[in-house]
Amino acid sequence: MKALVSLLLMAVAVFSMISFFSGTSFSNFFSGVASVENEDPDKNQDSSTPSEWKSMVENGNAQIAILEKYIEQYDTGDNQEETKQNIEKTLMVIIELDDQLENEEDKLSGDELKEFRVEYRLFKKKAKQIQKDNSIVKEIVDKINNVEKPSANEESDHFFGD
Repeated sequence: MKALVSLLLMAVAVFSMISFFSGTSFSNFFSGVASVENEDPDKNQDSSTPSEWKSMVENGNAQIAILEKYIEQYDTGDNQEETKQNIEKTLMVIIELDDQLENEEDKLSGDELKEFRVEYRLFKKKAKQIQKDNSIVKEIVDKINNVEKPSANEESDHFFGD
């Protein structure tokens, strides 16, 4: 059962990464619809091709779902050291996605910017709630922030920006 759960989590992670790097949305990936890049980048802005930020948000939400499974597994006491490492790796992916999404906001305007802000806030809210509700996540985030920001004057609970 444990191997099956691990295999399922790995499959979700692999599909998430494939859809993220291919630029297709997760739902389009399974339906066989892939976005084809045009030579003219202005032609890629039609509504039929998903924006890069949408793929990143979908991947982030998938990573949060994976993180929740790892937390559940950690809380049951099954192989806690390995699970803690998996939680840390998943958190690093989420943090990287968050950094990339922060940079995307400057590239958007109009309705797409409004949609981005709504989706991004929901993503950040989920991530912050997980951090708040789980001591293992808080511990790992503090560890990550202390490695990235050795200054003792900075807040260690700064995970997903403000």
